[in-house]
Amino acid sequence: MNFRTLLCVAGLAFTMTGCDPSKEELDKTKTQLTTVTTERDALKTEVDTLKTQVATLNAAAATAAAAPVAAPVAMPAAPAGKEPAKEHHAAKPAAAPTAPAAIKAEKKMNTGGSSADK
Repeated sequence: MNFRTLLCVAGLAFTMTGCDPSKEELDKTKTQLTTVTTERDALKTEVDTLKTQVATLNAAAATAAAAPVAAPVAMPAAPAGKEPAKEHHAAKPAAAPTAPAAIKAEKKMNTGGSSADK
């Protein structure tokens, strides 16, 4: 065997045994590259969108800063003699109704009165 044949056989043996794991790794790397490239493109698009929004907001802020400030608007006065109705959040309990004086006097006569009423 000459050197040339030996070199071809060695190269073929190396190719057959050494390429299979490398091919799988190469395929995985290509898949990762595709995924990372897609993510990068999405992030670039998002950054461009955000830059546009910042420019729009800066322009709006500059316009608002350059606009003259309006004088405060006066509130209309309440009509004279009338107070605005106030709303009470907690209702007060109604006072107990008092008995007419005649009923009180009758009870006093029937019971003989009390020492406090004299």
